[in-house]
Parts: sequence; structure tokens; C-alpha cells
Amino acid sequence: MTIPAMIGPTVGPIVGGFLTAYASWRWVFYLNIPMGVLGAVLGYLMFENFRAPAPTRFDIGGFLVAAVGLFMFEFAVENLGRPMIAPWAGYLFFPISFAAFYLYVRHARSSAAPVLDLNLLKIKTFCIGTLVGGVCRMGLDATPFILPLSFQVGFGWSPMQAGAMSFSSTLGAMLVRTGSRAILRHLGFRWTLVLGAISSAASTAVFAALGAETPVLIIIGCVLISGCVRSIQYLGLNTVSFADVPSAQLSRSTSVSGVFQQLARGFGVAFGAALLAIVAGREHVTVGDFRIVFLLIAVVPLASTFGFLRLGEDDGAEVSGHDSHHPASR
Repeated sequence: MTIPAMIGPTVGPIVGGFLTAYASWRWVFYLNIPMGVLGAVLGYLMFENFRAPAPTRFDIGGFLVAAVGLFMFEFAVENLGRPMIAPWAGYLFFPISFAAFYLYVRHARSSAAPVLDLNLLKIKTFCIGTLVGGVCRMGLDATPFILPLSFQVGFGWSPMQAGAMSFSSTLGAMLVRTGSRAILRHLGFRWTLVLGAISSAASTAVFAALGAETPVLIIIGCVLISGCVRSIQYLGLNTVSFADVPSAQLSRSTSVSGVFQQLARGFGVAFGAALLAIVAGREHVTVGDFRIVFLLIAVVPLASTFGFLRLGEDDGAEVSGHDSHHPASR
């Protein structure tokens, strides 16, 4: 089911590079309008109008508090890399967002149906897959943002060249998905995620050694391997998060997991941009700056390994099919 969904990320860099090079970068955003309309029409025609037998009232109060806190926190992070307001004013958004988070936690404890049910974090596999996985995703999602920039700004490539090179990352991700189930069955969630985080850090750090003089085939190979590693890690994170969630709570867990995934993706881009701005300062961005940023980004998934080690050998085994007592799994 995930492979068709990867068609967009596969052709996206090429289409984006083409539009930027031969039309305008604004068309990268305008393109979302016809795609959104098409998606809405197909959804209306093809989705069954299913209703829950006893739907709960939407938690408007919790939604507003959580939305304000999340918006302010991400804005504060974004402001570090690309100041939209005075830096001192941007720093004030951090304590304000933390205060909103505190208010939401108190609200969620007293609400019968909170918009984000934090009680789900008591489930070990869901907590690790969501929280530790969110940290890991920040590093994973920062890399695809910084990499095309390094190709264009650092190497001097055109947007079309950078987009075509990024294509191999998603191609590798699609190819490796067919064998991901076998990896999970053999290693289990614990070692799949630990080794995946280490491999993700290594594949990101390798980009620091590349330059404009590096043979194209070597660059393609590095990007391809990076895509394969990230794909296995994403699959492991997405699967372990729901491995032990009761069926009655799947809907709520999807909401919580989805929010954390989107936040990790947004924070990853903001984190990468902030690092690049801090390393480069007010000077022109150089290849050396990108090398430092890649090494710093690699630390993020590497740090998440300590969280993944909290998983037991048999955690999520019913989903992964892993048997820690089988000789082939040792």
C-alpha cells in the first residue's frame, strides 16, 4: 500500500526542478491547487460515507490550545533559521508554546475524548515509535531538504539537475520496500530500528564527504543507499507504533501519531535551515557549511538509538513475525 503513495515523492523532485528551471518556483506551490481539487473529487466519488455508531463530540477547546502551542513552537524554530521577527521576540514564543502544552496536558487529563489522547503514550511500543521515532524523523526529514540545496548552492547545479539526482533516493526507497518485511521478521523491531538509526546517521554523514568534483555515479549511489535506509526506518517506525494498540483505540492513535509525524517533518526542515543559517552566519553559504550541517544532522538519528534500545526482543512480535528464540533470529 505504501509503494503507490511514494509515486509523488519520486516524481516530485523532477517536476519541481523542471518548474523552477523553466517556469517559476511559485508554480511548485500553485501545482497543489489542481492536485487538491482532483483529490477532493476522487475522494467524494470513491470513499464510502462511513459513520461511527456513536461519534464523540469534537474537542474544540483542546484543538485550539494544542494548535496554538504547536504553531508557536514551530514558528519559534523557523525563526531561528530565517528570522521573520526580531530574534528576541522569537525566543518569547518558546515559553509561550510550553505554557500552551502544559495547559493542553491538564485539559487532556480531564477530557473524556481529547483531540490528542496522551494516554496512548502509556503503550510502550506506541510511545517509542511516536516520541523516539519523532526525534529520528527530524534527522531523516532534514536530509532531503538540505541535500538539493547543497547540490544547487554548494555544487552549482541547476534545479533540474538537483531534482533528477534526488529522484534516486525515492527510487531506492521503493525498491527496498519489497524486502522490508523479511528484515523485520529476521531482526525484529528493536534491532531493525537501532541499526536503521545508525545506518541513517552514517548515510547522512557520507554526504559531508561529497563535492562538485565527486563522480556522479558515486553521488547517485550515496543518494540511493540513503533512500533505502530511510525507507526501512520509516516502515519500522510506522509499524511498531501500532503493533500493540487495541483496535478500539486505533482511530485515536492514528491522530496522535499523524500529528507527531507532521511535526517531526516540519521541525526537521526548520532544524536543517536553522543549522545552515547558524553555521553560515551572514557569509555566503559554501560547500564547507553544508558538510558541517550534514554531520550535525547525522547526530539526531544516532541519538535516537538509545531510545530504540528500550524495546524488548519480542516487542511487537505479533506484527513483525520475529521469533527471538528461533536460531535464525539470533
